[in-house]
Amino acid sequence: MKLKKLVVVFLLSALASGCRHDPSLPEEQPGKIRLRWIPAFDEQRRADMETGLAWSLSYLGALLPEGSLAAAIRYEGSDSTRFELDLGNVGFSEAAYSSITTILRRMKASEEYRQRGAISLGRFLMLTLHSSWHYYEITGMPESLEAFWAENQVGNIFLFPVLQSTVGLEHRFLKFQISEDPGRMSFLAEDTDGDIATPGYPVHGYEVFDVMPNGQLRFAIYDAAGQLAPAAPANRTRAGKPSKCLWCHESKVQPLFAPSPDIDGFMTAQDFYLLTDSANQILDWYRSRQRADIQFSRRQDHTQSEFLYISFMEPSVRVVAREWGWNEEEVEARFQGFPSHVHGEFPQLGALYHRRRVDSLGPYQTLRVPDSAREPNAGEPDFFR
Repeated sequence: MKLKKLVVVFLLSALASGCRHDPSLPEEQPGKIRLRWIPAFDEQRRADMETGLAWSLSYLGALLPEGSLAAAIRYEGSDSTRFELDLGNVGFSEAAYSSITTILRRMKASEEYRQRGAISLGRFLMLTLHSSWHYYEITGMPESLEAFWAENQVGNIFLFPVLQSTVGLEHRFLKFQISEDPGRMSFLAEDTDGDIATPGYPVHGYEVFDVMPNGQLRFAIYDAAGQLAPAAPANRTRAGKPSKCLWCHESKVQPLFAPSPDIDGFMTAQDFYLLTDSANQILDWYRSRQRADIQFSRRQDHTQSEFLYISFMEPSVRVVAREWGWNEEEVEARFQGFPSHVHGEFPQLGALYHRRRVDSLGPYQTLRVPDSAREPNAGEPDFFR
C-alpha cells in the first residue's frame, strides 16, 4: 500500500512538472525569440548570417533603420552562434508585429524550443518568410485580387503580352502602372490558356507585386477565382510560391528572360523595356535614399539570405550533427541507406539530405515546415486559421 501511494505521488509530480514552465527557459516578451544559427560551411561568418537575416526580415517588410539589427540581437557569448532576436526593434508595422508574435508563440511551445532552448534560424525563416500563408499575414497582402487592385490602381495601366515566357507554360498578359512614387507602382501577370490575342481568353491564375515602404517588393499568388493561393499550380506555370518570386526579382522590377515577339495593337517589346527600365531607375533611386541595415547596391548580399534557408532545407551531416547535438558518426549511422544529393546552385554545400527526412529521424519533435521554399507543396502551415 505504501509503495502504491509512492507511485501515485511520483506520477502526479511528473504530470505537474510537465505542465509547468521550464525554469531553464525564462519568460520572454512576445516579440523576442532565441535562435540557433548553424553555419553551412567553415567560411560562413557571423557577419554573413547577420546580412542574410537582415535581407530576410526586409523581405517581410521590416524597415531596419541603421543599427537596428545589431540592437535587436543579443548573443549568448562573443563567439556564440546562439542569440536572442527582438523583432519589436527592427521596424515592423504594428499589424506585422502582431502577426509575427502569433507565429513565435507556436515556435516557443515546440518540443525543439523546450529541449534545445532555442529554435533553428532556418526553421524560423521557413515559418515566416518561406511559408506562404504566414508571409501574406506579415506583409498584409489583400485576400483577393479585387482588393489588391483596388488598393493599388491609382494611375494609367500599361498592357504587355508575353508570348514566350520562361514562367508561364502558355501566354501571359502583364498589366502594370509606374509612378515616380514607388509606393504607387504595381504589377500583375495573368496566366492564360492558349492564344492571348483571342478575345475572352481564359485566365487560370495571377501573380502580383507592389512596393513596400522599405523598398522591397511584396508578392502574392491569386487563383483563377482571384483568391490568395499558397503557390501557382505547377501544371500551369513555373511561378511557384511568393518566395520563389524573390529569387527572380531580388534586384529588378520586371525582368524578361526571353525575347517576346510584338503583336499588332499592343505595346511593343521596346516600349516595355523603356518603361520597366524607368521603373527600375525610380526604384533604385528610392532604395539609395534608405538608411537601413541592408544595402541594395550590394547586389549579391541577398545570397546570404538564400544560404540560411537552403542549408536548413537541405542540410549536410555536419549541419545536422550540430543541430541535434550529436557527433557526425552518429548522424551518418542514422542516415544509413538514405540517398544524399548535391545542390545544383551551391555545390560547395557538399552532400545534402532533405529536411522532411531529417525531421522524421530527429531526436525531438519539431514544427513542420513547408516541403519546399520555392515550389508548390502539400506542407504549407497556417497558424492563423
